[in-house]
Amino acid sequence: MLLAQLQALAPTRLSKMIPSLEIPNLVADTGSTYTHSISESLVNEDIQLANMFQGMELETRVAGSANRAKTWTGKRSADVFKQTVWTPDGSSLITNNEDHALRLFVVPPDLLSNEEKQPHNLYPYTRTFFSSPIVSFSVFPGFQLADYSSCFAVVSQRGMPIQITNVLGGSQSVGCYKWTDMSNEQFLTPSSVAFRPGSDYLFAGSERRLALFNVNNVGSEPEYQWDMPSFGLVSHISHASKQVAVSSFSGSLALYDFDTMGEVAKTSSAPTAQGICQTLWSPNENYLHLICRGAIEIPVLDVRMGLRHVATLGGWDGKTSQRLWADKTITGRGLVAGTVDGHVNTWEDIDMGIDRLCESSWKAHSSPVSAVASNPLTGIGVVATSSGERAGEEDRPVDCSLKLWEFPNEEESQ
Repeated sequence: MLLAQLQALAPTRLSKMIPSLEIPNLVADTGSTYTHSISESLVNEDIQLANMFQGMELETRVAGSANRAKTWTGKRSADVFKQTVWTPDGSSLITNNEDHALRLFVVPPDLLSNEEKQPHNLYPYTRTFFSSPIVSFSVFPGFQLADYSSCFAVVSQRGMPIQITNVLGGSQSVGCYKWTDMSNEQFLTPSSVAFRPGSDYLFAGSERRLALFNVNNVGSEPEYQWDMPSFGLVSHISHASKQVAVSSFSGSLALYDFDTMGEVAKTSSAPTAQGICQTLWSPNENYLHLICRGAIEIPVLDVRMGLRHVATLGGWDGKTSQRLWADKTITGRGLVAGTVDGHVNTWEDIDMGIDRLCESSWKAHSSPVSAVASNPLTGIGVVATSSGERAGEEDRPVDCSLKLWEFPNEEESQ
């Protein structure tokens, strides 16, 4: 139902969008639900969900409920949205919050045709709580909201196997993949996990190691493993059509050929000297863009020239130790990233591999923008942003929220 409505609107909207010139409209928001301590936020969330789903058993929408019986205090009190991603079918968002939970937010069916012109209230459809912080997670590429059997994500936690969970509810864990250090028989902790699109493989990276799992072999060890001496702790794994980019928090970056898994290129130091948090491929797959910790610019590396630094995207304020997740624009031709002061910046035409300054900026939050995510459906001009920062109880209130934005078309903006 939702997908059909979104796709029906897509053809007319696609040609009229001017994402770099227009300020988007806020169409959905979690409001102040999560702007308090984690304990208070959970109470607020329970009350709102009880009102929203009257007559329904809320426990059916919560997995791992025993894990939420904790007390969070001090610097970790705010329920920060640490990461936000769209499901591959474009129907929903999955967030990783400070309270060790994955939340599934289903997009309202009338998101793009709301007659009231007021932002929708966003509520989680399901919540899955874990016993310890989520180090990394990845959503199954075949995710379809209408098919319960496809709604999986894999979750990495310290000292545990990689867990498989169904985010539509039920059991917290429905299976696992094991990655064991043979020298001490302890589980390795993947610091990054990423499904390979269009395949049956899952990549996982840890300290100086990379592994490849066949997703059909539930409960198994990886099919292949690679040692990466002096590489550091893997921070992110991103895919192009034929290559895989692996980065580290110490600034290392390596490219692998997916067919042979041979190393294509490697560099031991990011151009900005900070650790790399995320890598983003250009649409033509000739360039890699590095989102680095504490940086004020985004380096551009040429894949064809052995990861040579050829350009810089300027006008960005990412000067924080917090991870700020970026994405491509809704057209797929540009890059969009949040800043520490709550703005969202856009750079267009990243296929060119040249120096560019930020071409547009708009205020989304009053706290650092922890993630920006563009809807993956072609022609759907909806962008999600999330925010938050760790703060003590004596500090000012923190904007921990999830918002959906729609870019106006030419007719609406005149």
